[in-house]
Amino acid sequence: MTDDVPGTSQLLTRLTPAAEAAHQSLRQRVGRVRETWIAILQTGVAAGLAWFLARLIVGTPDPFFAPAAAVISTGLSRGQPLRRSAELAIGVAIGIGIAFLLRSQIGLGPWQIGGIVALTILAALLVDASIVLVNQAAISAVLVMTLPTASLGTGPDRFFDALVGGAVALLVGHLVFVRNPASGVAELARGTLGVLADCLRQGERALAAESLDQAQEALTRLRGIDSQLAALFEALKRAQEAAALSPLRRRALDALGPYGEASRHIDYAVRNGRVLLRTVAAALRTGAEMPAQLGQAILTLADSADALAAQLDGTGTAEAMRSRTIAATETATGVLATHNDLRTSMVIGQIRATAVDLLRASGLDATTARAALPPAQPEDL
Repeated sequence: MTDDVPGTSQLLTRLTPAAEAAHQSLRQRVGRVRETWIAILQTGVAAGLAWFLARLIVGTPDPFFAPAAAVISTGLSRGQPLRRSAELAIGVAIGIGIAFLLRSQIGLGPWQIGGIVALTILAALLVDASIVLVNQAAISAVLVMTLPTASLGTGPDRFFDALVGGAVALLVGHLVFVRNPASGVAELARGTLGVLADCLRQGERALAAESLDQAQEALTRLRGIDSQLAALFEALKRAQEAAALSPLRRRALDALGPYGEASRHIDYAVRNGRVLLRTVAAALRTGAEMPAQLGQAILTLADSADALAAQLDGTGTAEAMRSRTIAATETATGVLATHNDLRTSMVIGQIRATAVDLLRASGLDATTARAALPPAQPEDL
């Protein structure tokens, strides 16, 4: 019995990593299901509803192309704007309709498949379709051409089946299974402002350590945020469209309201933040003396960027955000009493410019935002 104990211990030692790996794999699979269950349900509902409506409206006893078009359109158009989704749905129907009509006349073979795909692309281009619609029409034509003849049926009903399937995909994707439109916009806005705040804090650390490398690193990171800003504008456009179309999401328009104007000024704040960091880097490169108060002002400005994100998503207030922003400019402008050289004045000017952008993103108009800042002599800035 005692001789078996070491063997059992060794076996358990070998099995433990495998068990942990299996458990981790299971958790990942369950996580994927949790992340995609809405998409799975959406696709299933679209397919079933398309089949039912095609039988009811078109009268096809076995409407194969209705659920097929619904599944294809649902998968490809998920997360796309309404116009792009409609193009995909129409592309499916065009490809199916043209291929179905021509296959009955010219038969099936390599040259027939190539010819029908070319004609389908030509037809889509003649109606001034986008590249998405053109590609989808061609793919759908290939689907029809390669199906067994028994699956195709007769008559033009298959084209109308595909139209029903595409319409159902639009209905389900843009009116029923719609994620809260404001949530994605809020995430992107918070992420963008978070990067701005992080880069400003790194700029302050660069000043404190007199490190040109840190300043350049912060500037490079903030310069790389353009794709995130583009995603914010695109998400806002899609969210406004979805909220306007879906009766279930009309109230989301109120939540999206502050982001409409704020996103533009967030973009401006990022641009002025880059100029600020570039000015800091230039000062460090030339060895110019930078008062410690400027670093404190930049830190407070970073806090105001975080406070703006909180204001926009409802976890903070406009008053808290604006007080931080004004405090940053007060600290910076106060430096002019003892330092009014060119480099210092340029840094202060950019702190004030970025502050105005953040204040405007919080809801103030241009005149009110500028008036909220402490006065400074024009020749100094």
